[in-house]
Amino acid sequence: PKWSASVGTAIHNYVEKAIKTSHPDWLVGSIDDVEVTATLPSGVEIKGHPDIVIPSDNAVIGIKTVDGLAYVRNQGASLQHQYQRHLYALGLIQSGALDSSKPVLVGNLYMDRSGKEPQPLMLVEEMNPSLTAEIDLWVEDVIYAVKNNEDANRDVASPVCERICEFFTVCRGSLPDEDSDMIEDPELINAVEAYVRGREMEKEGSALKKEAQALLNGV
Repeated sequence: PKWSASVGTAIHNYVEKAIKTSHPDWLVGSIDDVEVTATLPSGVEIKGHPDIVIPSDNAVIGIKTVDGLAYVRNQGASLQHQYQRHLYALGLIQSGALDSSKPVLVGNLYMDRSGKEPQPLMLVEEMNPSLTAEIDLWVEDVIYAVKNNEDANRDVASPVCERICEFFTVCRGSLPDEDSDMIEDPELINAVEAYVRGREMEKEGSALKKEAQALLNGV
């Protein structure tokens, strides 16, 4: 079960070492031991270790290993990845490592750990300041729930949560099953739409292939 994470960590270390060798002026997480603290408007401090900081380009990049690049190429960076890199950028701005008076770039370098696609995928965009308030609100909801001995919002549908989270039994194991548990997470909805669209494309491609094959009979 931990194989994907182990491979991801190994790729991180390998790639960061190569990047530091080719770009010694860049700050690389595992080598330069970069730690940042992002202070949100509510006063909450969140620490993290960005993978790649490029001061000359006013940019921070997170390395991500995934199983295939088709989905991320189609859907873009997940909300979790957007939040993470935004907090890195916020912390770097507050520490003076990045200049907020100029465009700050945030991005993710995706690599296919399965090896099916050898070419990495880089997604970069300008930092969106509005995410700070959005993240702060989400964090405050969690903190309020903890302080008042309440459950935080469970944003992921139970059947999905069971498959992706190792703490499912502790978090939801004693709760009653909800047969009508609706999936409302925008990312999961996008995944469903992408799956349906991909299936339709697969059908269309198969039909096109058969028709062309008939025309090429004897050629």
